[in-house]
Parts: sequence; C-alpha cells; structure tokens
Amino acid sequence: MVNFENKMTNHPIESEIHSVQILDGELFTYQLSTECTEEMRNRTRLCVQPLMISWQNMRQQRPILKNLSFPMYKYNRQELLELCDGYADVFLCAGFESITICLNDEMVRFSRDHFGYICTPQNIKRFMEHYECITEVTAADNAECQIFIGGVAGPGKDLKKCRGIRQYHTCMKPEIIRKCGSKALKEFETSIIEYGCDLSLNDLLRS
Repeated sequence: MVNFENKMTNHPIESEIHSVQILDGELFTYQLSTECTEEMRNRTRLCVQPLMISWQNMRQQRPILKNLSFPMYKYNRQELLELCDGYADVFLCAGFESITICLNDEMVRFSRDHFGYICTPQNIKRFMEHYECITEVTAADNAECQIFIGGVAGPGKDLKKCRGIRQYHTCMKPEIIRKCGSKALKEFETSIIEYGCDLSLNDLLRS
C-alpha cells in the first residue's frame, strides 16, 4: 500500500453543533509518485471519470450524500453495486500498474479509499452479507451518530475526512453488535480503516 502522511492535531476542534464536541482525526497529504508521468496520470484520471460522474449523479439525486464525510452506509444496495461496477471498470480501462503508480492522484485516491476495499472480488460477497443490516442501523440512527460525520467527501476535499469518525464508530458500535452481530461490526470497522482512518485511537475520546 502506498504510504501517506498522517498528522494528528494537538487539540480537538470544538464544533458547537447541538453542543457536541467533534474531534479532528488524522490530516492527510498525498505525495504523487515521480513515476506517475503526466501521460499516465491523464489516462488514469480519464478512466476514473465515469465512476466520478455516477457518484456525482447519486449525490444530486440523494442530497443526504452531499453532507457526509463518510457516506459508505447511506447508499442502497443497487447504488453500491453500480459504484462497484464502475470501480472495476477503472482497472479494465487504466490497468493495475497505472492505478498503483498514480494512486495518490486525488481522483484515483478518492475512488480507492471509497471503493477499494468493499468492491474487490475477494471482499464484496462478505461485505454485502452485512451491508443491509448496517445500513438499517444507520438509517434508524436518526442523526444521533450521523452528526459526527457531517462534512464533504470529494476528490481533493478529504484532508479532514476522518474528523469525527472515531466518535461515529463509538456511537454506532453498540447497535451494530446488538442488531447485526460481531462479524458485521468487524466489516464496519475494516471499512473505516480502509477508508484511511485509524480506529486504534479511540482512547482519545475518553481523555
């Protein structure tokens, strides 16, 4: 996996949304590999573009997707499978080598962080076994947990994508275990980690 720089802020930023303090997560900077030539980058971005168009169309049709930094569990099953098909097409179009070399291009990285784990052939069947139950839990959340992931998700706008994500996990965890089971919780946690956010820092929430 391509390394990227994780920087923890020294102090949490307070957001006075319903008097809830939302903690900053890691900050990200992505350094594009010198091996990613301009020609390779342009070709790769061109291959990612149809996926981004599908994703943008969904955001237009579903306004809730516009205001979440972690929208993974707000797609319905059909939408997610459509996005996974689009992600597979990126590799057919650009090739694995180009994707790997140019991974830290903002569009490529965004698509990988969102769909790279859940849409791979070895993961998607297992992930989908728990997906609908988790989405039902998030739908019933009624904004109590969702408040922690308010924000914008988009290429080049993911510097603070992990803001509030550990609090969101802590908030969602009991209901996921109760209604969906421990295996579902593991998938939920893995999807967050693969999104690029570190859950090993939950002790910060109790400090």
